[in-house]
Amino acid sequence: MKGNGRKGPSSTWPCHTCGKNPRRPGKTNCYECHAEWFRDYCSKPENKLKIRARRLAGAAKKRGDLVPQPCEVCGSTNVEMHHDDYTHPLMVRWFCRKHHLEHDAAVKLQPQKGLFR
Repeated sequence: MKGNGRKGPSSTWPCHTCGKNPRRPGKTNCYECHAEWFRDYCSKPENKLKIRARRLAGAAKKRGDLVPQPCEVCGSTNVEMHHDDYTHPLMVRWFCRKHHLEHDAAVKLQPQKGLFR
């Protein structure tokens, strides 16, 4: 049996965070818990630059200033934007989901250069 044995749509299951409210469709938490998490995420200084870069890159893509390219690794056209440096929001690399996750995992294993030394 798949999942936890419950039947019916996941939106009728309780939130994983508060256990009270029904989940958002296809998600593990309710709207209130997600809103609280997102407010907390947005308030952290280290995330403000990421949010800004993603917003500007998304707007540039929508305007047509940033045109999706094939995945740098496999050539797939189903791609995502990747920022190596959030201070340059329009300098993005294009990866399919699989190679984006692999790239991020490889970057996390590398030692940080001079950030906190």
